[in-house]
Amino acid sequence: MKTTIVGMHGKIFSGEESELSILHRLEKTGLDILVGNQSHKSDALSYFMKYLTGVDQHASKSYFETNTDYIQYEITGELRCNSTVTVEDYNDLSQQLNSDIKAALPGPYSLAKLSKDNFYDNIHKRTEAFARCLNTEMRALQQAGCLRIAINEPALVQIDYREDNSAFFDTLPLLLSGINIETALYTYFGVIGGIHEKIYSSPFNIIGLDFVINERNWDFLMEFPEDKTLSFGIVDALNPELESEEDLTDAIEMVAEMIPSERVIINPQCEIGFIPMEVSLSKIEQMVRKVNDFNS
Repeated sequence: MKTTIVGMHGKIFSGEESELSILHRLEKTGLDILVGNQSHKSDALSYFMKYLTGVDQHASKSYFETNTDYIQYEITGELRCNSTVTVEDYNDLSQQLNSDIKAALPGPYSLAKLSKDNFYDNIHKRTEAFARCLNTEMRALQQAGCLRIAINEPALVQIDYREDNSAFFDTLPLLLSGINIETALYTYFGVIGGIHEKIYSSPFNIIGLDFVINERNWDFLMEFPEDKTLSFGIVDALNPELESEEDLTDAIEMVAEMIPSERVIINPQCEIGFIPMEVSLSKIEQMVRKVNDFNS
């Protein structure tokens, strides 16, 4: 059983401490896999969007049910990715961190649903355009030597967005075209009921689910595919209160009874950075310690 984080919101880098110093502190917690392409001070959505052509900054919007805003961009023309966005970060950090690292990118469906569209006027075309841009970035990361890429798709499990989520699954061949490394799909802030079969049959090697916001995701573990790894989001990244050690131990042991431990990764349910850095570190340290106890 291993440990990781889903991603890092830019708020985690908003203080005086350097980005690299914070990443070294995360590394010292004992995490098995770090995120190595997000050393920026903005949210992941707007950080990716600002490198695209065909968009303009529009407004500050609430990011789901968090206490944080994101910068919404307005699509004004054809989306194009004329340069890589996170490869430079990945190259720099892969040389300065000793841990295994992965790249994390916002998913095409979340980008499409959280943008203001004045060009495509069609969720399928809009998601496809983002998937094409993301594929360019993923290919560049793969070329740079990245061995793991995670796609973060919280919009996929939002009840208000369910009627359009076929746009995500339809664009997967384009999103993953030419990608031969390990890929992960992370969903959070919602339950996978109704689309769990599509998620489980998708080409991703790792499926990340949120067991904090909605415990109903436990109901779908009996059907979890034997050829995939579960990234088990059991630490609350939105609440500063430290988890009960007993509850955390019980959850780890319970999931290991359902899925072999070698196919389980333990992590916070979403990106870290929504609560103070010191609190996030304490939660991660406890999480790593409990997984180490289980492994021993």
